[in-house]
Amino acid sequence: MRQHPAETLLLSIRAETLRLNLKRAHAAFKDLPSLLGQFKDFGDCLSNMHESAVKLSDKVADLRRGVVRGEVPRKEDVKDVHERLEDMAEGLANAKAKLTELGRKSFLVQMRAEGETTWQSLNNRAAELQGNVEEIEKDLSGPNAWQALSKAEAEANDDVFNESIELLGGIALRDARLDADICELADALIRSISKSRTHPNVIPGGISSMMMRIDRFIRLRYPEWTIWGLPLAAHELWRVSARAQFDNLLAKPFGPDGSKVIEDPTIQQCLGDAFATYFMGPAYALAAVTLLFDPTRAQDDLRVRATESMLRHMDPTKPDAFSDSYQTVADNLASAWKAAKHQAGMPIDLSKAEVVETAVATLFMRLTMFSYPYFTVAEWKSARNWAEKLHSDAAVDGIEISDKHDLRHALNAVWLARLDAARTGDISKRAHRLAHRVKAEMDQRPAEKPRGQTRGL
Repeated sequence: MRQHPAETLLLSIRAETLRLNLKRAHAAFKDLPSLLGQFKDFGDCLSNMHESAVKLSDKVADLRRGVVRGEVPRKEDVKDVHERLEDMAEGLANAKAKLTELGRKSFLVQMRAEGETTWQSLNNRAAELQGNVEEIEKDLSGPNAWQALSKAEAEANDDVFNESIELLGGIALRDARLDADICELADALIRSISKSRTHPNVIPGGISSMMMRIDRFIRLRYPEWTIWGLPLAAHELWRVSARAQFDNLLAKPFGPDGSKVIEDPTIQQCLGDAFATYFMGPAYALAAVTLLFDPTRAQDDLRVRATESMLRHMDPTKPDAFSDSYQTVADNLASAWKAAKHQAGMPIDLSKAEVVETAVATLFMRLTMFSYPYFTVAEWKSARNWAEKLHSDAAVDGIEISDKHDLRHALNAVWLARLDAARTGDISKRAHRLAHRVKAEMDQRPAEKPRGQTRGL
């Protein structure tokens, strides 16, 4: 596999992604999924059964009248009634299967208890703000009434209105099955990382810059509802599930003010990047640096450092080893980022690099201490073999998938293939096909048991 020149790597992938996203921006509208057709099929099935039941009732009534008159039922009539009953039983079975399929496809049906919990969380936030507004209303002539009301409005927008709209929109899109395959692949990816009994719900997101605070929901941010944006879902898992377990532990190396250091929004973003890299391997690092991080944003310098640092912690290979390893990936990403910063005319700001390095090292230590397995160099090298087969349709279908593979292997392979300088065209369809093949194999496996008390991601 040939490498892109570091000077143009990020710009090349970012420009290609924008071009492809613009091409598909409105394509989904013409194929907007709808359950209306399926409900019609279900209704037709019930109508046919009703018609059959009416005819059967008439036939049985005729037989009954004949028996009352002392007539012996003809063999043909009894056979006809039996066949009609069999047809009705088959129709009922088909109707049940169609109803089950409708339920399986409905995200709202699947949510159930989570929906009630989410509603209660939003309701509690709204109730607290309502109390603040009621206090303002008690003294409308007060000197600070306008300032207090402006603050309450801003908090309502941030904590209730915007998040509610984003959540409702995502749930509606998921229930309508718009880009449903991506959400279902994201579900499979979360299962690859987390072996707990319950998993966060994945929904399409709209406001790319907004960070949701509602637990149990992972957003795929628009326009990256694509195979290429899937690794970024692992960062959301840190926010909704893992952060609460580790924040206190990560704060200890920073002394009495450790909690304040760890709660800094930029440090939290860096920890999410390191966490996602730990579980996803280079797939997250490559997706984040090429699609998410912006060389014109100073805080993203630290996010690159966190990602790069975690890769180095995960690699037992010495930095000067001859074979490719995570050290090589980290070096290449650092070079590409440096080149992008230079081209953008922006200096690299690493004023908090020491804090980030310490936090990432502590996170790596804690994750390994609690026996959370990371995506190893050996697994990544096996994914490279898959990557070489992503340049032809026939080769993709010939990739052998075993029970040790999950969606992370597929995503590492497709990202390696995308960054191959020898690639001549868009490989998104092949990437999707490989991911769905892996998911199909995963769906056939028995459910894994959660690993001990610490396995709560």
